[in-house]
Amino acid sequence: MSLKILHPGKLTLYISLSLVDLLLTYRLLQAGGGRIYEGNPIANAWLVAYGWRGLVIFKIVAMLLVGCLAAYVSLYHPHKGGHILQFACCALGLVVIYSCSLMRVSSPRPEKMEEIEPQMDQAIAANREYYTLFHHLLGDLANQRCTLNDAVDKLQQCKKVRAGKYCKLLRERHPNFPYRDCLAMELVQGVSSLLRDDPPKAERTARWLLNGKATDSAPSAPALATITLASRDRK
Repeated sequence: MSLKILHPGKLTLYISLSLVDLLLTYRLLQAGGGRIYEGNPIANAWLVAYGWRGLVIFKIVAMLLVGCLAAYVSLYHPHKGGHILQFACCALGLVVIYSCSLMRVSSPRPEKMEEIEPQMDQAIAANREYYTLFHHLLGDLANQRCTLNDAVDKLQQCKKVRAGKYCKLLRERHPNFPYRDCLAMELVQGVSSLLRDDPPKAERTARWLLNGKATDSAPSAPALATITLASRDRK
């Protein structure tokens, strides 16, 4: 078997572009001062949960998965394997070009670096605090350990929730509702996703939240209905 069917040139180019993308991502997030963020939601979740080490692990695993998949396909269908690598290289190339353009407009002066790094650390810590508490509250609501009002009260203590940008984002998602109702609907939607594969529990949780007067929020009833509707779709 010839090594050419594994497309070593394209594979090397893909690995090189992946490493360049990782380096540019690191430099952009460090130099962006909070204005630039990881656009891949899955990669961003790893960054928030595990920091830079998590982001590096995610990108390396993703690179290995695509590389191994292309190599496996190439063993049986060389042309298809080549097309997979070609597409991956083109996609990464566009990402690298875009990242380079961002570097030109976002590179701070050297004297500003000491100010930016603490801001980045604070932003990552605030995101980690929010997502950790948010998922903990989803478990409490799903298991009827706290009311929706109590969960909203706790969520409002997070720095991220009190930030102006997040307030604006929530109001865009749920227009014409008070801020507490926006938070309540975010929690209810999270519980809906959590219990999607357990219809009986979803029904009990929705009834408990409604009958137990777990919240005084106006949109709580239609929002809570999404729990049972989502679970019924899975039946």
